[in-house]
Amino acid sequence: MNGSRRELRCAEEGCSLVEAMVALSILSIVLAGSLGSFTLTEEGIAAGAKSMAMTALVENKIEALRAIPYESLLSPDLNGEGKTDMVFQETGSGLFQGQQTVEGVLVTSTVILDHPMLSRSGAATIKVAAEWNDPRGRHRTVRFGLRRANPVYTGVTP
Repeated sequence: MNGSRRELRCAEEGCSLVEAMVALSILSIVLAGSLGSFTLTEEGIAAGAKSMAMTALVENKIEALRAIPYESLLSPDLNGEGKTDMVFQETGSGLFQGQQTVEGVLVTSTVILDHPMLSRSGAATIKVAAEWNDPRGRHRTVRFGLRRANPVYTGVTP
């Protein structure tokens, strides 16, 4: 009877407090390390979402500049309200640039003409860029560009 009682007591003892504390310490170290990766993942997802939104913004701007009549390229009414959305300033011979801030993001549109006068240029290069700083302070840029022909250009200069 004494032997059976000893077996029962050993089976019911379980683990000691020291063993439980060691296991808890190891578990907390592993969980603390994985929480850091959750933060990095969240920042990465937020940065990707911002880049995607800025890509859509730049794509919309360049498509709007592509769709308006060629003669309105330097004074665009992109939303059809009857007023100029962006003022382009000549920064060089045939180089025009306009800037605006949208939701804290600097959007720069550039039109480079083949000839200093819009009516005499055979084509224009249009570039649109969005610039912002991510939450870590790194500078980010999205750029799109296209080449657009003047539909009424004949090659003859008066």
